[in-house]
Amino acid sequence: MESPLLKRKRGKNFTPQEEDALVELVDEQRHILENKRSDAVTWKQKEEALKKLAECFTARIGTNREWRTLRDKFERLKRKSKAEMATEKSEHYRTGGGSAAVESSSMVTQKVAAILEESATGLENTFDGDATSANSFASATLSPV
Repeated sequence: MESPLLKRKRGKNFTPQEEDALVELVDEQRHILENKRSDAVTWKQKEEALKKLAECFTARIGTNREWRTLRDKFERLKRKSKAEMATEKSEHYRTGGGSAAVESSSMVTQKVAAILEESATGLENTFDGDATSANSFASATLSPV
């Protein structure tokens, strides 16, 4: 049985305003935080950027959150955004390019997807057999060699 001192206390839920502020602050430093490199220098830069982000977050919102909590929350927002975009894309293909049965994604999801760029939406293949429009193949002509 764990002692009560070792048990971690649950934090408060993020409000929509806090999520929006977090996404805006991450967007300002996305060149550091979304860097794909994983060496010691990059990790140190990311940690410093997250600490600065936590200070700016506290100044903007007034709620004190640790930088680790903010990092974890943004990682969850990224996963949620990717899942919503994938669901929306599969619904789009399921309906044959018509309107999807799922509701459109939230503003936070769209902002996170904009930060992630192709990581969230995937690359578009104009030569794919599942293209939703006949014009997409016609517009992708090959140049003669």
